Amino acid sequence: MISEKMFTRNSLYCTLTYFFLIVLFFLFYVDVPAYATERFAALERGAGLIASIFFAGDIVARLTVNQHIEQSGNRRVVLVIYISIHTVLACCARQRC
Repeated sequence: MISEKMFTRNSLYCTLTYFFLIVLFFLFYVDVPAYATERFAALERGAGLIASIFFAGDIVARLTVNQHIEQSGNRRVVLVIYISIHTVLACCARQRC
């Protein structure tokens, strides 16, 4: 019986990359209420509520998007994300966000 190595160089790089992406992602969640109170003069309760809704929406999206990716295929999902990002950037450039 041939056994494969569990920890290869590629798996270690993928694990570390994913770890740092998750750390940055959750640092964003922590900073959202502070940014809302400073930039938009929002109440702390309102900023915390919005951050909580954003977080809950993200969890629901992560659970449901996986099924759509499997049904429609990776290529179509990447194309939709690409078009969406460019549409948002074009709108921001037009309005000078």
